[in-house]
Amino acid sequence: AWTVEYYLSLGAPRHKLVVGIPMYGRSYTLSSPQLATGYDSPAKSPGEEGTATREKGYLAFYEVSSQRIIDSSVPSTSFLHSLIYSQIRKVGGTEEILSSIHFFCIL
Repeated sequence: AWTVEYYLSLGAPRHKLVVGIPMYGRSYTLSSPQLATGYDSPAKSPGEEGTATREKGYLAFYEVSSQRIIDSSVPSTSFLHSLIYSQIRKVGGTEEILSSIHFFCIL
């Protein structure tokens, strides 16, 4: 959102800007479950692969949003997304998608 506003303030034509909507989340297997509550939690490897992406560390949006094993969510003050975590696995990106869709709609 900030980048688009910046380009517009520099005079970029609105009709030439393309706003991407990320439809995935990144996942990590953390080193320690006790440290699973922050953005700087140490990770030992990418998370398990998703059934749609079939690539370690990436989950499709519907895989992230349909998981019911989420223990908590940590909102971010410096990023446009939140961190969700369950035991020693964390996935980021879900609120970023919602924010992007909202911003995309108001352009």
